[in-house]
Amino acid sequence: MKEPLELFYDSIPYDPTTISRAEVGNCYIAIQLKNGRTGVCSTLLDPPVDVNPCTFQPDLRNPQHRMVYNAWLNAMINDDCRCCGSGDIFEVVAFNRDLPTVMVGFFKPLVAKIDTLTSSLRVFDHALCHPRLDTMEQLPDAMAEAKQIILTSTTIFNRTFLKILAMNLHHVPVFLLGPSTIMHDAMFCYPDIAGLFGTLFSLYDSRVLDTIQEGGGTRDFNIFARKVFHKNPDFKNE
Repeated sequence: MKEPLELFYDSIPYDPTTISRAEVGNCYIAIQLKNGRTGVCSTLLDPPVDVNPCTFQPDLRNPQHRMVYNAWLNAMINDDCRCCGSGDIFEVVAFNRDLPTVMVGFFKPLVAKIDTLTSSLRVFDHALCHPRLDTMEQLPDAMAEAKQIILTSTTIFNRTFLKILAMNLHHVPVFLLGPSTIMHDAMFCYPDIAGLFGTLFSLYDSRVLDTIQEGGGTRDFNIFARKVFHKNPDFKNE
């Protein structure tokens, strides 16, 4: 199975002539199209500073090119998603002490909320060192015990997405989370993807791009965004 960006590139190849404005910050890249739509992608603090999104053609073997295409793709298609609703994942997905949960990607505010309800959350992030994190070597065992998985959408551009899904041997529900999320039904063709939790922006809103240009992260531009979710109607958790 093709990984997501290659899958989408076959039908939606990158077209820089659609771009009105692009901003590369330390934490995110943002692209706004001429039709006013905006998409973002995390940079994991390794921004594509040598890439001009308005003139290049992406090589999907290059991680920084993948960031640009991911942001552009989100601008192209996310607004077309027939989302199930608006809201934070904490308001939609159940978290309790009887439901062991694995989180891949350290969403600190969400972890703080879940930790008030249960001690059954295990958190992994290969890019960070933090006392709340388990070691990556423990991830396969944690996945084997999990009843649900929260997966950062940055795994799409950094090419760990399929590797993480392959560890889900018991086929428990996987929820993709973060502003980089591709909000499209095609994501449900991947095993066990039960829900997409992403971000939409108002048309022609320059504040998002200004914030990212200034180095702002998720919590800085979320005040200009709308959190949305889309559930997989065909997912069955046996």
